[in-house]
Amino acid sequence: MKNITRACVCILIAALLLAPASVQAQKWEKYFDKYQDAYYKGEYKKAKKQIDKLKAKSIKKLGGNNKYFAYASILDARLSLAMGTLYGFDNQISEGLAVSEVANGKDSPDHGLNQLEAAEIKMDYGNFMQADLMLDNAGQILESNQLLEGDLKARFY
Repeated sequence: MKNITRACVCILIAALLLAPASVQAQKWEKYFDKYQDAYYKGEYKKAKKQIDKLKAKSIKKLGGNNKYFAYASILDARLSLAMGTLYGFDNQISEGLAVSEVANGKDSPDHGLNQLEAAEIKMDYGNFMQADLMLDNAGQILESNQLLEGDLKARFY
């Protein structure tokens, strides 16, 4: 009986310690969801507001080099392209990838996915040479992590 009580207490403590991380992740995903809803509806001012809010809050809570800021910078570049405000467009992508490399690690799957997203934005912009280099880097990272399958693999062709 005593062992069962201890086990229950340990499980409860572990659940309490792990809960804030999952709640935080859901909170950040909400900002991304709101951004995407506004972006796909063509409400670019709303989308810009969500991205700016996400960037500011992620810096405030997690510091400057975090994975949410990195991805938000890349999405901000996509938004700039859609809005036709190309001033600083390349800097947004470069900043996003630099932060992603620091926050996620050079060979991490998250960094590979960020490079893939950046490559797609560069293709939309028409800079095919840089997009090709980014696609090669992303492909190597994702392949080394054994994630290059199915739908993700189709994005390379």
